[in-house]
Amino acid sequence: ASNGATSNADNTALPLFGCRAFVNFNGSTDEQTVGNEVHCQIRSSGNISKVVKTATGKYQIYFSSPMPDGNYCVTVGAQNGGANANACYMLVNTLTTTNFQVWAVHTGAYQNTPIVCLTIFR
Repeated sequence: ASNGATSNADNTALPLFGCRAFVNFNGSTDEQTVGNEVHCQIRSSGNISKVVKTATGKYQIYFSSPMPDGNYCVTVGAQNGGANANACYMLVNTLTTTNFQVWAVHTGAYQNTPIVCLTIFR
């Protein structure tokens, strides 16, 4: 992060790991078609160039600057806004240097999610 700590001088017992990217996006409304892609509205982000909805409840997240490899960690928080608003889980899939996928699922069916928050650590 550009405004975060740049050293670990105050606590040398623990390593310093940085958040390499984050995004908060709307996965259910406020979409915009660009070429053949459906882009989700990004509310706030860092190192994310776009979020593309590839199908209902399936999102492809693209980095502005690539990761060195696919060994990063994605944490997910989401608001379930589908018909079954009390049960939803998020899957992270296909981690590459340039993008990854997130899927919102309820009892085997994909559903669009109004608030998706992701952080990526490496």
